[in-house]
Amino acid sequence: MMEEVKDVSAGSVHGDTIKVTEVLQDGDTLTFIIVSQKLSGTGEYHVDRTYDDFEWLQQHLYTQEDVPGIQGVIFPPLPVRPQVNASAKVT
Repeated sequence: MMEEVKDVSAGSVHGDTIKVTEVLQDGDTLTFIIVSQKLSGTGEYHVDRTYDDFEWLQQHLYTQEDVPGIQGVIFPPLPVRPQVNASAKVT
């Protein structure tokens, strides 16, 4: 029995459709505002994430060996965790 091969090129995500648009500071926590384009191209999503969220995602991506399509993908390292000064304002 043959498996159906799906063309994923129409639904692929490109780096220019996902951007960190703003960084907010609340005490010693940095929150990153991320904007991504809908695959349909007719709108966008806005989400907020902390650095810990990115660490969690990276760790889980590294451990997903049985997920189809993820083998051979090279994930870039996270940038160094930003040092936060609670009295400084991030712009």
